[in-house]
Amino acid sequence: MAGQNIFAESFRNSDVDQFQWLFGTSFEDSQSPILTARSGTSFTPGGIPGSSSAIDTSGNGALRLTNSSQQQGAFVIYDRPINSSSGLSVEFTLHSYGGTGADGISFFLVQGDQSPTSAGDPGGGLGYVNLQGAYLGIGYDEFGNFSNGRGGPGVRSQAVVVRGSQTNSYNYLTGTSLTGNRLDVPASQNGTRENSGRRTAINLSAAGILTVDLDLDRSGTFEANERVISNYNVVSTNGALPSTFKFGFAASTGALTNFHEIRDLSVNTFSGAYVPLVSFADDSQSIQPNGSTAITVELDAPTTQTVTIPLSFSGNAVRGTDYELSGTSITIQPGQTTGSVTLRGLNNTSGSTAKGVNVTIDRASGNFTGAALSPQDNQFNIVLTPLGSIDTSQPDMNGDQRIDLVWRSLETGQNAIWLADSSDQASGRNFYVRKYFIDSISDRNWQIVGSLDVNLDSKGDIAWRNTATGETAIWLADTTDQADGTNLFARKYFVETVDTNWQIVEATDVNGDNRSDFVWRNRATGQNAIWLADSSNQANGTTLFGRKYFIDSAILDWQVVASRDVNGDNKDDIVWRNRATGQNAIWLADAAEQGDGSNRFARQYLIDTLADSNWQIVDVADANGDNRADIMWQNRSTRQTAFWLADASNQANGTTLFARQYFLDFAPDSNWEVVAVRNANGDFKPDIVWRNQATGQDAIWLADVANQENGSNLFTNRYFIDSAPTDWRIRVRSAQAA
Repeated sequence: MAGQNIFAESFRNSDVDQFQWLFGTSFEDSQSPILTARSGTSFTPGGIPGSSSAIDTSGNGALRLTNSSQQQGAFVIYDRPINSSSGLSVEFTLHSYGGTGADGISFFLVQGDQSPTSAGDPGGGLGYVNLQGAYLGIGYDEFGNFSNGRGGPGVRSQAVVVRGSQTNSYNYLTGTSLTGNRLDVPASQNGTRENSGRRTAINLSAAGILTVDLDLDRSGTFEANERVISNYNVVSTNGALPSTFKFGFAASTGALTNFHEIRDLSVNTFSGAYVPLVSFADDSQSIQPNGSTAITVELDAPTTQTVTIPLSFSGNAVRGTDYELSGTSITIQPGQTTGSVTLRGLNNTSGSTAKGVNVTIDRASGNFTGAALSPQDNQFNIVLTPLGSIDTSQPDMNGDQRIDLVWRSLETGQNAIWLADSSDQASGRNFYVRKYFIDSISDRNWQIVGSLDVNLDSKGDIAWRNTATGETAIWLADTTDQADGTNLFARKYFVETVDTNWQIVEATDVNGDNRSDFVWRNRATGQNAIWLADSSNQANGTTLFGRKYFIDSAILDWQVVASRDVNGDNKDDIVWRNRATGQNAIWLADAAEQGDGSNRFARQYLIDTLADSNWQIVDVADANGDNRADIMWQNRSTRQTAFWLADASNQANGTTLFARQYFLDFAPDSNWEVVAVRNANGDFKPDIVWRNQATGQDAIWLADVANQENGSNLFTNRYFIDSAPTDWRIRVRSAQAA
């Protein structure tokens, strides 16, 4: 009798319940496995595709491994290990019908540390023979070749056959001919799914004793004469059971054919409670000073007892100096599947390189109880980012290191936040599922001029400027209430009022302390200034920008277009463009003289001229992962885009700072504009956020550094995200509002 349920999947609906599946084909021209109730060949990562249009209605579908065509072969694998310590009891319904009688279906077990990317041999191999990491294969063999060769009795049709492991050369172990019965119902016998279903049960005890039952008469119960494999000792011929299994299905056709389908799968322990496997929910994370991350472990099934998971910490980061912990072990209560402790980065790494913390599960302590270690995801690596190496302009409102979108309505004065979530990158539809209104400001003279981190809490604050009065304000981010967004910006402070000719043209970190500073420009005189952020007094905001310095002036034709670190020294530089001549320039930041700001941008270099005024710099960000900010261009007339990749090999005159210049793809049409280049999915590469100003559509292009030679593959994954009304504008950078 089966014990505790581990896994269940009907395959009847338009999607699977858990997204842990691998799949593939055995023949070049074979159809992929499909869910017959799913419409469309796209699928969620870890899921299974459908056909171009759904074959069945939801609730009436099946997992189709082959259609009734020649030379078909496909497989699926549930790509998550299952603990074998309590044995396995597996039941499912197989359907073989509608063809000319071949080849068959196999159910198989592979070692839990394996993730095969291709099936075994098609045809008579039923997708099992020569499968990577195989331990045991049970073939429901219509034609008979699964019994042929490798120690088998020869061709034997309509048989249930057991073959051994990869180590055992997939040798024949045992089998039974179904005398007077068929596994399939061919087309000549009016074969349909409805009249072909056969329930089967595969039981493998913890000691390795195998039985297989098959509901030959389709009565819905397993009778004594329907035990087709009886008490076979797998261990004696096949070796000890692996500590963990993965399972899967395969099927194939050859010159003869059948539809091969699976329904109503249930996986249970053979007897007793399941001992869950524990693994880390993530394998890596990078956090900023004062930032934090949850070290989360998860069980593959709810526990029936208290589970204790002691953790071990190593790496070159020092506890108490570089980070602190909320605990060194995790307790998971009965009925639960997850638990966590929190690691918070400290500020004592200023001026250093990044440091690492390697977290593992401490099995040697003797305190590891109630679970077993999964062969997957058993180490969590944390990078502590040093001060001075963070893009403080990233509008990350909740500290998860993904770009959030800050919106303002030009009509109503409403404001909103879309928090990024990369749980569904396949379609982009779940990038921004958490959408909250924040406080409205009806006076449209108030403009959002930047999203920045002024108080070093690793969360993006909002800077406001009143274009009529010169008032300036800061809203500090607070994630105490993400449920409706009401408390995201509960702390709101006015800072110093400034003449309206002065404009905030960038919010950026010019001195490498990871706080966002203000770059000001006087549109009447050409004067420029820096306000350095200081969070020593957050009570009223009066000292948030206590250090204020004039820097060099520039004639009015020159415009500040962005500020980022282009030379890899962890200080943000200023990028200029001359709107009259098309000249471009870089002012490299130097914090050697903070007393009056006079030497802060002493190295000022002209870079390549681009005379065509239709080309505009839309943002500056690190496109290729070398920790230097690159320049992104868009042609406002043609909507062509391009990147100039930064290269610090010659800082003497700036001539080779941007020697590698690549065209990217055109925008879909002239209404599409780049509104931001930032990290959207948490991989620390800047992605492109697009907005169609005519339709309100929005899109994401995800960065991929696979091809830096010509830029063609820098943004290969492109997804539409939710639309927003055309009167709403994304506010990411100050230059947009200036």
